[in-house]
Amino acid sequence: MRENILKLMASSISTYRIAKESGIPENTVRRLRNQEASLDNVRFSLAEKLNQYYLEVVKMNTVILDNKELELDVLAEYMDDELRESVNDEKFANNQEYIELYIERAKEEDPGFIEVLESEFGVTV
Repeated sequence: MRENILKLMASSISTYRIAKESGIPENTVRRLRNQEASLDNVRFSLAEKLNQYYLEVVKMNTVILDNKELELDVLAEYMDDELRESVNDEKFANNQEYIELYIERAKEEDPGFIEVLESEFGVTV
């Protein structure tokens, strides 16, 4: 739980959005992010809310490639729109399956994406 909350605090999600969507006061989130408040001193119920928010929002938007956790939104910036649309037509249980199919097709249709994975993200596919 602690690791998840620390990842959430380090994420690019705005303080306002975390507060609004998790139901935690914005000032509390800001103080945790700025390390003005210690995670060791927060109520367990608050830690549970932050962890649940991480699992619902951040974790669902991440994929594991070459043992690295990457945000799908960041990867999407490098993906070919037409190929993405064709992959979107498939049905997936989760984002991991989606990105794996995209990578499989990208090897033939979007080699630039494969190059970005290797050079920008240090992922070997």
